[in-house]
Amino acid sequence: MQPSSLDTAVGKEPALLPTSTSDFYTRVVLMQCSTFLLRFFNLESAAFHAQALR
Repeated sequence: MQPSSLDTAVGKEPALLPTSTSDFYTRVVLMQCSTFLLRFFNLESAAFHAQALR
Protein backbone atom coordinates (compact mmCIF):
# COMPACT_ATOMS: atom_id res chain seq x y z
CA MET A 1 0.00 0.00 0.00
CA GLN A 2 1.27 3.45 -0.82
CA PRO A 3 1.52 5.90 2.09
CA SER A 4 -0.13 8.65 0.06
CA SER A 5 -3.30 6.62 -0.55
CA LEU A 6 -3.34 5.63 3.13
CA ASP A 7 -3.00 9.28 4.19
CA THR A 8 -5.87 10.34 1.93
CA ALA A 9 -8.05 7.48 3.18
CA VAL A 10 -7.34 8.41 6.81
CA GLY A 11 -7.85 12.10 6.14
CA LYS A 12 -11.13 11.68 4.27
CA GLU A 13 -12.69 8.78 6.20
CA PRO A 14 -11.30 8.09 9.68
CA ALA A 15 -13.75 5.16 10.00
CA LEU A 16 -11.60 3.20 7.52
CA LEU A 17 -8.66 3.02 9.90
CA PRO A 18 -10.17 0.84 12.67
CA THR A 19 -11.75 -1.42 10.07
CA SER A 20 -8.41 -2.04 8.36
CA THR A 21 -6.59 -2.60 11.66
CA SER A 22 -9.24 -5.04 12.89
CA ASP A 23 -9.06 -6.74 9.49
CA PHE A 24 -5.30 -7.01 9.92
CA TYR A 25 -5.64 -8.51 13.40
CA THR A 26 -8.28 -10.94 12.14
CA ARG A 27 -5.91 -12.09 9.42
CA VAL A 28 -3.08 -12.51 11.94
CA VAL A 29 -5.28 -14.54 14.29
CA LEU A 30 -6.54 -16.68 11.42
CA MET A 31 -2.97 -17.28 10.23
CA GLN A 32 -1.84 -18.30 13.73
CA CYS A 33 -4.86 -20.57 14.21
CA SER A 34 -4.30 -22.26 10.85
CA THR A 35 -0.60 -22.72 11.64
CA PHE A 36 -1.46 -24.24 15.02
CA LEU A 37 -4.03 -26.55 13.44
CA LEU A 38 -1.53 -27.64 10.77
CA ARG A 39 1.07 -28.43 13.44
CA PHE A 40 -1.50 -30.28 15.52
CA PHE A 41 -2.65 -32.41 12.58
CA ASN A 42 0.96 -33.08 11.58
CA LEU A 43 1.73 -34.28 15.11
CA GLU A 44 -1.42 -36.41 15.18
CA SER A 45 -0.66 -38.01 11.81
CA ALA A 46 2.98 -38.58 12.85
CA ALA A 47 1.84 -40.30 16.05
CA PHE A 48 -0.67 -42.37 14.08
CA HIS A 49 2.00 -43.47 11.60
CA ALA A 50 4.38 -44.31 14.45
CA GLN A 51 1.71 -46.51 16.04
CA ALA A 52 0.88 -48.09 12.67
CA LEU A 53 4.56 -48.91 12.04
CA ARG A 54 4.78 -50.73 15.37
